[in-house]
Amino acid sequence: MREQKDLPLVEKTRLGDDVYLLGFKTPEAIQFRPGQFAMLRATHLFDPFLRRPLAIFRQEDCIIYFLMQVKGKGTKQLSSMQIGDTADILLPLGNGFPPDIEGDCLILAGGMGIAPVFSLLSSYRKPILIYGARTESELFALEIIRETDSEVIVSTDDGSKGEKGDVVSVFSHLFPDFHGDILACGPDGMMDSLRRATEGKDIRVFASLEARMACGVGACLGCAIRTKNGMKRVCKDGPVFDIAELVT
Repeated sequence: MREQKDLPLVEKTRLGDDVYLLGFKTPEAIQFRPGQFAMLRATHLFDPFLRRPLAIFRQEDCIIYFLMQVKGKGTKQLSSMQIGDTADILLPLGNGFPPDIEGDCLILAGGMGIAPVFSLLSSYRKPILIYGARTESELFALEIIRETDSEVIVSTDDGSKGEKGDVVSVFSHLFPDFHGDILACGPDGMMDSLRRATEGKDIRVFASLEARMACGVGACLGCAIRTKNGMKRVCKDGPVFDIAELVT
């Protein structure tokens, strides 16, 4: 059940030129599924008026974390918050990854796509994560990821860290006979490549889609996408979808 909360910022870590890990203190633990998100706005600021969507990165000791890249005015304001400042947060929102995944499972993340899939690493027994970016400096939160009980395969497009190549090409090369489920998030190009790479194979792909959102609760229809079952709202019906349902 979603709730609106004014939560104080208690941790703020800069992970890159425009990337921050923000931690907000909650009165009690928030019940959420990996892949769900929140809508945030710096409290008492109404320009821009709408909250900004951020995936729930993780929760620890009643602190809920968001991995955020500055993209515009709203995220810039959030990045400028100081410890003790409060944010207006609506959470948890959307439908996360399926809770009943069984058998072999891979987690794929491209760039900031690590944000909605990170909490999956504690949902499975020693999961395998393929985490890629264009270059080493864009592998955000890698030290935090390595603290988990997960096998991590790193890739970069330019070969500056780990395997050379994008996430999907590395997956295809290292796991040519894979059968099972893939849980993924990344830019549109990655999702298109993953769809082509798994088409016709005994593989289910559940992808957290990236989309511009206004309300976050399905009222404005601003994030509607076309699927084989009609139009769907990324915020309300997703953001996680079976990739086979999407219309390209």
